[in-house]
Amino acid sequence: MPEKLFIIDAYAHIFRSYYAIRNLSNNAVYGFTRILMRLAGEHKPDAIVAVFDSKGPTFRHEMFPEYKANRAKMPDDLREQIPLIHDMVDAFNIPKLEKPGLEADDLIASCARRGAEAGYDVYIITSDKDLFQLVNDRVRILDPAKEDRVLDAEGVRDVFGVYPDKVAQVLALMGDSSDNIPGAKGIGPKTAIQLIEAYGDIDGIYANLDEIKGKKRENLAESRENVDLSLQLVQLDTDMEVELDLDACAYEEPDTNQLAALFRKLNFASLLKELGEPEAPVVQKRYRMIDSETELAAVLEQLSQQPVVAFDFETADLDTISPRIAGISFAWKPDEAVYLPFLSEDKPVLPEADTLAQLKPIFENPDIGKTGHNLKYDIAILQARGIQIAGDIHDSMIQSYLLDAGQRQHSLDALAASLLGHQTISYETVTGGLPFTSLKAENAYTYACEDADIALQLAERFEPEMEREGVLDVYRDVEAPLIPILADVERTGVSVDRDFLAQLSREFSEKLDGLEDRIYRIAGTEFNINSPKQLGTVLFEVLKLPVIRKTKKTKSYSTSHDVLEELAQHHDIARHIVDFRMFAKLKSTYVDALPELIHPDTGRIHTSYNQAVAATGRLSSSNPNLQNIPIRSAEGQRIREAFVAPAGHLLLAADYSQVELRVLAHLSGDETLKQAFVDGEDIHRRTASELFGLDPEQVTDDLRAKAKAINFGVVYGKREFSLARELDITVGEAREFIDHYFERMPAVQSFIEKTIEDTRATGCVRTLFGRKRPIPDINSKNGNLRQAAERMAVNTPIQGTAADIIKLAMIRTHDALQSSGLDAKMIMQVHDELVFEVAEHHVAQLTELVNHHMTTVLDMDVPLVVNTAVAANWAEAK
Repeated sequence: MPEKLFIIDAYAHIFRSYYAIRNLSNNAVYGFTRILMRLAGEHKPDAIVAVFDSKGPTFRHEMFPEYKANRAKMPDDLREQIPLIHDMVDAFNIPKLEKPGLEADDLIASCARRGAEAGYDVYIITSDKDLFQLVNDRVRILDPAKEDRVLDAEGVRDVFGVYPDKVAQVLALMGDSSDNIPGAKGIGPKTAIQLIEAYGDIDGIYANLDEIKGKKRENLAESRENVDLSLQLVQLDTDMEVELDLDACAYEEPDTNQLAALFRKLNFASLLKELGEPEAPVVQKRYRMIDSETELAAVLEQLSQQPVVAFDFETADLDTISPRIAGISFAWKPDEAVYLPFLSEDKPVLPEADTLAQLKPIFENPDIGKTGHNLKYDIAILQARGIQIAGDIHDSMIQSYLLDAGQRQHSLDALAASLLGHQTISYETVTGGLPFTSLKAENAYTYACEDADIALQLAERFEPEMEREGVLDVYRDVEAPLIPILADVERTGVSVDRDFLAQLSREFSEKLDGLEDRIYRIAGTEFNINSPKQLGTVLFEVLKLPVIRKTKKTKSYSTSHDVLEELAQHHDIARHIVDFRMFAKLKSTYVDALPELIHPDTGRIHTSYNQAVAATGRLSSSNPNLQNIPIRSAEGQRIREAFVAPAGHLLLAADYSQVELRVLAHLSGDETLKQAFVDGEDIHRRTASELFGLDPEQVTDDLRAKAKAINFGVVYGKREFSLARELDITVGEAREFIDHYFERMPAVQSFIEKTIEDTRATGCVRTLFGRKRPIPDINSKNGNLRQAAERMAVNTPIQGTAADIIKLAMIRTHDALQSSGLDAKMIMQVHDELVFEVAEHHVAQLTELVNHHMTTVLDMDVPLVVNTAVAANWAEAK
């Protein structure tokens, strides 16, 4: 039997591992190593070589400069793993091959030919379809991603649709957007295969072009030059000069000592185990359950002497208003923790009230720092038991978010795996779907202790990282103080009028019934209005309405909102469908859902505020999502009417006026923009005045609306295309508006250009307070990704600074309220607005307090202005 030569397509597996494995540090190294271990352990090749791409252009770039121009820049965290992968290949004693100016695919092609000529059975370790063209009676594909599937010529035909000698022909016809290979216009894989099967090859297709009908023929004729070019780009060269010493590729057993050292360095505990090595250093977790008064006294004594303690509650469910507590865990040293059970199999162990009373001085001691993961939840539990937390707060979830907003998951399990190399015990494994209170404490304490222990270790790691990354101040000044305040706001909740919502539900049902009748009458048939497929058939086949576009994936008729809005300008049925969808969504999402969220013990709704979601720093909310309630439609305002003040109280809404534009004026230093705010002018009217050369009193409402769109378009990085669509003007007109805007406000343009330039250099942007956001695609060769990144780069310092301002306003006003003696509470935060519930006789004092602290939260070149209003319900307070 011939000897086997394995040729590893290295980067194919590196990229696949990187994108397939998440929540693990050094994911590409791990996935690639797994493949090497499988090859070494299960297949035992006689010879092996790993082929890598080298940096720099190749002969294909000389042939076609745009070749691979769409490829995004390698992510930074993947680039950092490449040297480790080379170390790993060396430890496996696998020779490496790369050559400047040549792609790995051509090196592999030449190696495969050399190996086959030398009498080897060659196996290319890849899942790349481009390499299918190399398969012959001595060369096969072995695909680890498909359970080590081996493809010979018949296998290639089964998988790809043609035999290997026709693969390049098909690839040239269909093109490849990822490599920027043009192919033939409008010809996809299925059509390409059909054409090659029918005519043999590309020359055969063009020799018989007259037999091909319609648009397909037209596209092929138009694309001949591109197809010929594409064929040259996709065909692999098997005659490259490569320095391949097949004798030097003879298989050697891996260097287990070197591998073990790498596995330990990378915290690959499971791979160490497979290697037969101890998972040294073996960390012995010292977790204990405390279920006696004597042991509890000793723990309390230890806790009272610590500078920092981590803690975590276990509860029956997520209800923080009336929680049922199973127990609480504490950690103050890494790999050590204790669990204090209150309920085990729903039976008492330690007395909850007495134990919490003894713990209260520790929680309220300002000299003891408090650590946890998503501490807002645990603080809310304490608040429900009358305990107010004090001391420095170390929340590892918020710390992770500030260090890497938008780029990684911030759950405890994900961070333990990716940063500590530790696989946590899953909640589902412990509970089996049962409430925690019903579990035996003996079976649950390890899980509970682990939560406190891992949070402690993560926070200890993140503290110096935050200082190095320059985000420690924004954590200490903004995010950490906000955590207990959000818990308090959530616990306070807001009253809603259940009867009003019931009446509104009936009204919306009647609206929906009426719209449904009108839609059916125009359509001439009944159908499922919520089915895009049925709706598309009715609109575009039955009624013959003009087709605006089709969906990219299924090529079915698009019935998206913007398509229907365009049709609604001329067709009543489309307007009725838009209205039907709006009423249906409002009814299901809010009108019918809000009553279900009223807590039975308080009669109020308690939303959850999320600090670690939006990359800009904005708070989001859930159950219900207050941020998404429409405010510009009359129907959305009706929903806000349901949010009410109880008897003897009113709602005070305090809304920052155009805070993002004020931030833009401050950051850019543009004198025209600053002066308008200093003079207290209507900024949109002033912008229209500048743009159109009119006195402010001559500006019409239409011109003001256009100026408003441009003002906010600048903030959100909109280009002329989106602005033209928004204002229903030509792209040329939109470009003129933007150009004229920058002529009148040149410092704004300078700010935008400098922000993008600085982001290209650093890969991130910061708010005025130091909040950091990575922008990894800012240097992408993919134009769409790069432009989106540029918009983020411009928008984030503006929107992020505005987010920090509203958060600081929450902190200042909340703290001031605590010592004011006013019968008033903060109950909601939505976008740039704070909402308070206040006794009628304290409205004037609260208005003065809120206005003062919101307008003085930051000293800027332009004044912060707050609009306040008072009413019995939220809608009227706008």
